[in-house]
Amino acid sequence: WIAIVITYFIWDRKNISVSGKQKRFLILLHVLICLLMLLSARRALWQLPYLVLFGGFYLIGIPEERKDDFLKGMLGGLAFWFLIQQVCAYALRPYDYVRYRGMYTGETQNALFYMIVFCTFTGIWLWLRTGNRSRLLCIAFFLLSAFSLSLMLLTGGRSGITGSVLACIYAYLAYDVIMKKSFRHWILQGIVLIVCIIFLFPAAYGTVRVFPTVLHHPIWFACDYQEDNRSVLSYDPADSEKYISYSEAVEGSLGRILDVIGIKLSLDEEGTWHISTPFSMKTDAAEYGEPGSSAENPYIPPNSDWKYGTSSFDARKVIYLYYLTHLKLFGHEIEESGFWIENSIYYSHAHNVFLQVAYDYGVITGALFLVFNLWILWRLIRRRDMPGIISAMFLIAILTFGLSEMVITTGQISLSLLFVIYYWGIDVPDNSADTGRRCK
Repeated sequence: WIAIVITYFIWDRKNISVSGKQKRFLILLHVLICLLMLLSARRALWQLPYLVLFGGFYLIGIPEERKDDFLKGMLGGLAFWFLIQQVCAYALRPYDYVRYRGMYTGETQNALFYMIVFCTFTGIWLWLRTGNRSRLLCIAFFLLSAFSLSLMLLTGGRSGITGSVLACIYAYLAYDVIMKKSFRHWILQGIVLIVCIIFLFPAAYGTVRVFPTVLHHPIWFACDYQEDNRSVLSYDPADSEKYISYSEAVEGSLGRILDVIGIKLSLDEEGTWHISTPFSMKTDAAEYGEPGSSAENPYIPPNSDWKYGTSSFDARKVIYLYYLTHLKLFGHEIEESGFWIENSIYYSHAHNVFLQVAYDYGVITGALFLVFNLWILWRLIRRRDMPGIISAMFLIAILTFGLSEMVITTGQISLSLLFVIYYWGIDVPDNSADTGRRCK
């Protein structure tokens, strides 16, 4: 592709033109960010092929009559990718780790995968509704979007759920208001989606638990094989205790997500579920000997000093503080990517894409990267057409995920997807983005 782009520029350079001041400025800003990354102390090289690849893509563009086909093809490709990868996970990756990892070495990356898949099926569903296609086909893709979220719940990925929720709210609301000129349907569709997720969650667990036992040929990455004899082996029976039970999945994965909103799930030894919420009241008094049981033994609130193991939120406070206080004008070398804390714990990245870019490639690059993404998002929202709604949905999901995780690592689908989404933000006619008129 890079060779084709270079050849095209040599032979047809006179016919290449970009109309619109904002378009030209955004392309130049994209080039500037890539060049600053290349010249930073990081000394990374992945920006060079991306600069040539997508820079050429932005300049050459897509013929007007083929733009919808391109976006539909992208959605179809992502759906096919999900089909192939999930089938491989069903065949080769037994569910013996509480937070489901699928075909990845980490549950966070698997959550990112399902988040993108959810946006894909939601985008296809919206486009089918626009074209008044078969009702049965619309229902099928709506259920697939709900099923992908059910699978995501098994990963325990809170960043993925947050990104999916915000992207879903925007897509449903934008389609309802912009395309259908109504307001109430998106709320009803959201309620139906939640109901479908609740009913499909046991089915999702059943697929990841049962299907791998059919072929029963587990394949492990070296870094995620559990040395404590917890990993399922080919000679283990299908009902081995190494497999994660349904109650363990609910408590470990779903419970981790619900903990964000203050709901705590716990299962006692007798198999009884206990649910506590921020509104739950403890009716019994402090027992004798416990803090708060007497004036001589008062309850003392815990101090604010963070210690490892308290929660991921407290851990991120420490991570953010470290990276914020170590920012440099021209970034850091690869050897300085992470830092160590107590108990020999190593954090390899900033758990925030904008902070990571500023740390790796310099403060100026980080600021420009933030401005560029927010500008693209604003232009996508102002498009008010189906490519704008779908692209903005993807961008909202990825950037929300990136607020607490990393999404621009080479090899991640989110990195290439971001650069494709940027095209739809750059391609907005200036009069549409500036005045708010609907893009025809």
